[in-house]
Amino acid sequence: MQFGFREIIFTSLLLGLVAGTYATIVQPHARARQQQVAEMRSMDAQLLALQSSAGEFGPLAHRVDEEQQAAVLFRSRLSNEGETQKAVDEVLQTAAANSLQAGEVLLLKPAEVGELSSQPINLHLTGNFNGFYSFLLQLESMPRVTRITGLNLRGCDDHDGQVQADVTLTMYFDPREKLVGANYAH
Repeated sequence: MQFGFREIIFTSLLLGLVAGTYATIVQPHARARQQQVAEMRSMDAQLLALQSSAGEFGPLAHRVDEEQQAAVLFRSRLSNEGETQKAVDEVLQTAAANSLQAGEVLLLKPAEVGELSSQPINLHLTGNFNGFYSFLLQLESMPRVTRITGLNLRGCDDHDGQVQADVTLTMYFDPREKLVGANYAH
């Protein structure tokens, strides 16, 4: 077999065809494939990040449910603003049940606290320390939402175990009616 001019041209054409095919078909497809592989890896990384963050939302959703239940319980313990007198009477009955004598009861200026109304009440109580302690424990377990915002406790020099207390309570109400402030003397 001779390797002449025709064979060289034919071999050159075949090599050119292979080179042209590589440049126009193989190389662009390889680049497109590499780009798709990179996009898939990026999407896999985003999917893993999303799955790990979705795992964090489970406890968060549970916590939100707990807080909503606590808010419902809190709202259920709120009285109507029109029941201010009834709430004060309950506090005074509790004090009397613990052998405490109530002096002046003063309803201070009501305030709005977010969506709630608050009614501060100033009480002057006198009696046995153990009775006062029991009064505080019973006050804590009352069905109304009540907070002690001020307490001045002092002993009586003339009677052993006797105390005088100025207590400021804040009761929270559902603002359906307007509060009417008044002073009482018991």
